[in-house]
Amino acid sequence: MDAELKQLLSQASAAFQAGDYEAAEPLLLALAERPPVYANVYNMLGFIYSQRGLPDKAVDLFRRALAVNPSYTEAQLNLTITLADMGAYDQALDEFSKAHDREQRAGAPVPSPVRDRLANAHANLGRLYHELRLYDHAVAEFDKALTWAPRFADLHWRRAQSLAEQGALDEAARGFVRALEINPRYTQAYLDLGMVFLRRGNREQAVHAWQKAQSLDPENRLARIYLRQVEGPPATPPA
Repeated sequence: MDAELKQLLSQASAAFQAGDYEAAEPLLLALAERPPVYANVYNMLGFIYSQRGLPDKAVDLFRRALAVNPSYTEAQLNLTITLADMGAYDQALDEFSKAHDREQRAGAPVPSPVRDRLANAHANLGRLYHELRLYDHAVAEFDKALTWAPRFADLHWRRAQSLAEQGALDEAARGFVRALEINPRYTQAYLDLGMVFLRRGNREQAVHAWQKAQSLDPENRLARIYLRQVEGPPATPPA
């Protein structure tokens, strides 16, 4: 790299790192027109366009970065996130898998914020489907979210809620139990598990689940109501 290009790249990188994308963009565009083009130039431009809400341009630039350097994990993860934001989840999963497999071989795990963001994208769609009573679609989205974040108790709980609404009570119970294995103090999961047990005719198990919820949260109104309903009114003492 000649001295002029090196200085231009240094200025562009400094502006980009400072978050001054207005200053960085023309410098990067100038670099993109002067060979050899470096992968990080395309990656920085792609990131700028993704932040501006121009995902198609961003995807094209991230793919250009990967064409120059197929092992560029940062560009591949930026591509993954942009595709997920666009709703292209299968493509996002494919790109993430490539980055994940490569980094595992190198002994460098993919950053968890990337996983979390992708999991949240699927979870948000799953919640929307649940609210629309499209429970099959909701379960499918929560399944996708769990591929990114299998240790999120909330995702197991939400998936189990959709299953319960479908009438898949056995699988729903397993989902609530899994949420409780991850977070033993998940009061809402105990409440919902108790309701599933009651629907299956397992009154004693329902009572146990609600008692556990009440022990975790003594002021929980639903736990008191559920227990009062199944235990019945107190017996009237003899005269």
